Amino acid sequence: MTGYGKASHVFENINISVEIKSLNSRYLDINLRLPNKYKSQELKLRKIIKDKVHRGKVDVTITTEGASNNQNYALNRDVIKAYYKELTSISNDLELDTMDAMTVIMRLPDVTRQDTTSCSEEELEILEKTIKDAADAFIAFRTSEGNALKEDLLSHNVNIINHLVSLEKVAPTRAERLRQKIWDSLQESLGAEKVDTNRFEQELIYYLEKLDINEEVVRLRSHCQYFEKELNTTNATTKGKKLGFICQEIGREINTIGAKANNAQIQEFVVQMKDALEKMKEQVMNIM
Repeated sequence: MTGYGKASHVFENINISVEIKSLNSRYLDINLRLPNKYKSQELKLRKIIKDKVHRGKVDVTITTEGASNNQNYALNRDVIKAYYKELTSISNDLELDTMDAMTVIMRLPDVTRQDTTSCSEEELEILEKTIKDAADAFIAFRTSEGNALKEDLLSHNVNIINHLVSLEKVAPTRAERLRQKIWDSLQESLGAEKVDTNRFEQELIYYLEKLDINEEVVRLRSHCQYFEKELNTTNATTKGKKLGFICQEIGREINTIGAKANNAQIQEFVVQMKDALEKMKEQVMNIM
């Protein structure tokens, strides 16, 4: 699932801000961007994030604003002097104007240097607190999204069960309609006096057994109930694969019912159930 969380705290006029964003992924992949002075604490900061966030392609951005930013970069005087000396010497040899020497120098490498001063223990504590608060906001966002996802999955599952109930009401009349249809066809082609009634009943039973969908209906209802049970467990987000497997079993039973239906109304219910199942599969992919 996607997620977002942000938090900020102030330490000695320095505003420390942490932003966490994620895209769905089966594994945890943390991309951490942070100021240079926090680099020495990167492993520790990553562990704090891992303890809170367990999966997803996660982007964590730590920024600081305030008084300390003026010290983040400084001019490298020795390098500038050396560049100026060389440029002046070359300009004199070529009799060129040196008015724009500083403009050229400021574009050259190593003219500025980063301040690598490490942060104090107090600042590190505030940073850790900010990360935890951002992670808590991130988890709250994901929880809200997860609840909405759960309700959507449950609604599609209920749709399948409702269509199954409607299908069961139609199924009992199917056998008699088929019997009458075949009987009328035989009478029309052979004549009633030439039809062996006993043989007809035997063949009809054999034919109807092949079209019987009672077992599939029972299994389909059982799979839907199992899906709902797994979805209502507290750690459903870690069961994405299991929910996916249940969806496969639901689809198998729906397809078999469709193949055996031999009834336009039942086929309509099958199409509706397939539509609901496809929506379930799309949503389950978000928690796999």
